[in-house]
Amino acid sequence: MLSYRPVTWLYLLVSAVLLVLVLRTAISWYWLLLPLMAYVSILVPAAMNIQWDFFIKGIHRGKGTKKQVALTFDDGPAAYTGTILDVLKAAGAPATFFLIGKNIPGGEALVQRMDAEGHLVGNHSFEHGFWFDLKSAKGMLSELRLTDTLVKELTGKTLRWFRPPYGVTNPNVARAAVRGGYEVIGWSLRSLDTVAKEPSLLLQRLQQQTHNGAVILLHDSCAITAEVLPAYLQWLKENGYEVAALNKLIQHSPYA
Repeated sequence: MLSYRPVTWLYLLVSAVLLVLVLRTAISWYWLLLPLMAYVSILVPAAMNIQWDFFIKGIHRGKGTKKQVALTFDDGPAAYTGTILDVLKAAGAPATFFLIGKNIPGGEALVQRMDAEGHLVGNHSFEHGFWFDLKSAKGMLSELRLTDTLVKELTGKTLRWFRPPYGVTNPNVARAAVRGGYEVIGWSLRSLDTVAKEPSLLLQRLQQQTHNGAVILLHDSCAITAEVLPAYLQWLKENGYEVAALNKLIQHSPYA
């Protein structure tokens, strides 16, 4: 599997060799664009695909030896968090909520309810801003610490799991996670509920892509997710799947 450091060293080595050739021979400076283009063509998709583990190794699924799945919800506390908690309680299903810090004020009762009802909580940054990935590692870590502080005040727990905004990783995201002692959590089934329009199609996608050990990405900010969740939980039960707590599925602790 490709990873950031060896790919970067290879790019620098090839570029250095070409630079020497450019300076000592008559070959064009344009040759230096070739390794740069190849390097960028790797970095961009690697940043967008957290499962590549290119910049930092994460956890994206369970071992898959049993018919177990884990539900995860991003972006809360949000408009449909309460409804989703009701559905989960009725089904006796645990979940993990990756929280945005700025959403916690006003949603404190929801965070406390998550904890009280046995759900797990992770860090999804403070702002979840579009430009998060352009911040320095120090700036990113500052955001994460803000969210940690708010959650600890409400639950007494110190967060260890971090899901990067948009699932995008880069060297600074990796540095922030390592310096903060976080474990990066991805997913193996992306529901695409944030862009889904038809409940039946969302349910179909979830059913078709469910697999042993799946870590399922959903959002408690989406009405369609709250609408589809009861039917999906029923389908999982009818097809022999256990909805497991994420820490049980991946055998890692969510809290320090």
